[in-house]
Amino acid sequence: MKIYKWCLVFLCILLTAIPAIAQDDNTYGSKLELVLPHSLDLIEQKNRDDEILTKDEARYWDIWYDLANSPNLSIWSPDGEWIAMRSSSCIWIVSADGGEPKPLTNKVYYEIDGRNYYGLLFDASFTPDGEEITFHAIHYDEDKGSIIELEERKGRTYIHRTNAQFSIESVNISTGEHRFIAEGQWPSWSRDGRYLCYANFDHRIYTDESSADHNNALTILDTETGEKHFLTDGSQYCGVSEITPDNSAVIATLISGPGEYQLVRIPFEGGEPEQLTIGDNLFTGHDEYVTDIDISPDGEWIAYTFGSNETAELSFLSLITGETFKMLPDVSDTEISGGYGRFSPDGKKICYTLRGMNYGDGQNIYIKDIDLDSYMEVNVEENSESFVLLNNYPNPFNPVTTIEFTIPEAGFAELSVYNIAGQKVRELVSSEMTAGIHSAVWDGRDQQGNPVSSGVFISRLRTRDNVFSNRMILVR
Repeated sequence: MKIYKWCLVFLCILLTAIPAIAQDDNTYGSKLELVLPHSLDLIEQKNRDDEILTKDEARYWDIWYDLANSPNLSIWSPDGEWIAMRSSSCIWIVSADGGEPKPLTNKVYYEIDGRNYYGLLFDASFTPDGEEITFHAIHYDEDKGSIIELEERKGRTYIHRTNAQFSIESVNISTGEHRFIAEGQWPSWSRDGRYLCYANFDHRIYTDESSADHNNALTILDTETGEKHFLTDGSQYCGVSEITPDNSAVIATLISGPGEYQLVRIPFEGGEPEQLTIGDNLFTGHDEYVTDIDISPDGEWIAYTFGSNETAELSFLSLITGETFKMLPDVSDTEISGGYGRFSPDGKKICYTLRGMNYGDGQNIYIKDIDLDSYMEVNVEENSESFVLLNNYPNPFNPVTTIEFTIPEAGFAELSVYNIAGQKVRELVSSEMTAGIHSAVWDGRDQQGNPVSSGVFISRLRTRDNVFSNRMILVR
């Protein structure tokens, strides 16, 4: 029996294998049902009849096996109608209701000793117009400093490759046409489609290191002018990044060295990175770290995957309060791991990958309804005995509003106003306060006394032990 026949059996197992609890419990949402194409039946029949698969048939089967084995990223199209998935060597698109996925990338990246090899694909995002999917690829090019060595051992040829090349490309959904954008990794688009954020790569790092320009630096490319500027100097490795919806900042992971992972917010025009926090703790990792992030459409939340490769957990981080909430039950209790979450365009759903922790459990795409405000409501209920932040009045307002809050016992309190990108606009209170009802007036100006534009703002009250926030609307 040919190896393809055995692999086809494994493919069927992997497509259906996820623990029963994940399929039946609404805690995890609904599985995105992927349908195998009928042409695979013909390939299976050829195996039964001991016919030799053609090169095209073998490649066609291989990419399907790849999808079943590792669909570890899924993203929504801007209109919410489609979901794109990434496996290790192919980008796919499928209806948000499920169905037969369409492979979009089937591209030879390099040739070695007369054989074709396909580069690995990482990360992916729709262009804001929904016409293309952007991704970064790993491939090898000896003209740019890659080292490729062949070793003959026991009648087989082994390939050793070093000095990988990283390129950012887009594939057109309708035509399948590829276009090169830049040398780099981890691309993400601004909501208006003008800017592309990514980790810069300069292949001269392998051939002429002294002339390499800002290798590893977090980079903003203005696609209208072709100009780019660097938000970091390249001394730290830049991982995944996302531009906030209002183009005011970039949320990114920076890696200084082994076990030194940071989640930071950097102003769009550059400046000192602000280290994000979870509660009162700096968001740093050691054996566990942030592997993926996505920003909600309103810019108030981050969906992030945190943990090791074995225990990844999908959680939400409020950019306003710094609080974090797990989306799924604890992986140590359920042996079910979820990650790589992406918000739907309206912010009411999230798609993510779910897999069991036991050998052979497989991995699948799930879609779950979410209500991020409910997390805050739970937090309010838990903290109601500690302090209360009342609604501001009037709301909406122009340009003055009064914020009233209660402190049940004397202690330190800080009341500040933030924009939806999580940046502090104005500090209203920061002092020791007596127990009782207090109020503060905000006149719609920032810390420098300049009037701010109309929009949604967040009042945040922080005491020694608690944080609570409230949404306000300024209409000029």
